[in-house]
Amino acid sequence: DVRKDYYCIKFPVFDTENHITAVCGMLTDITELKEIQNELENAKEAAEAAAEAKSAFLANTSHEIRTPMNAIIGLTHMVLKTNLDKKQYDYLSKIEKSAQNLLGIINDILDLSKIEAGKLRIEITRFNIEELLESVLNMVSLKAQQKNLEIIFSLDHNIPVELMGDPLRIRQVLTNLASNAVKFTEQGEIVAQVKLLNDFNDSVELEFSVKDTGIGLSN
Repeated sequence: DVRKDYYCIKFPVFDTENHITAVCGMLTDITELKEIQNELENAKEAAEAAAEAKSAFLANTSHEIRTPMNAIIGLTHMVLKTNLDKKQYDYLSKIEKSAQNLLGIINDILDLSKIEAGKLRIEITRFNIEELLESVLNMVSLKAQQKNLEIIFSLDHNIPVELMGDPLRIRQVLTNLASNAVKFTEQGEIVAQVKLLNDFNDSVELEFSVKDTGIGLSN
């Protein structure tokens, strides 16, 4: 026999003297509804387990790839400081830029897994704003050169060079904006600006922007 599930509603019947004379009820077969509910709960649990497994895989894989990538970037940077001819320096510079681009993609993947797991945190660390902009420039300059585009980085002179914040997140956002600007611009220039909006006693408010002469977006 198939087990049935029912939903029962009961209500009393009163006489003229407000005494209960009977109890009536309505019985509804909700077996099919319960089966659907159980299937939805099972599907939800399976989806959550799959999402957790994917996030764990992305995090583990990203960490495993980042270690050799950092080694490649570090060793390439050291070799660039040695005596090289023009062609060797050009090749190694391109290797370094490509490795930095790949590391940026890996960091994006790792951030995605952290967001899905609810573990993404904004870090507060000391960084050099000029070095940060230079690293962004290095990541997008090769593609810009291939399209004969000019890239201009503008930094307000009264912005402190040493800042506290999350340089990784700032670098990711600027790199994505600059990369898209290069991608959708066929001629002209790309201007990345950092403006000082407010200067408080112990902090500054900055505005980062990327402008290009590309096709733009429709309203």
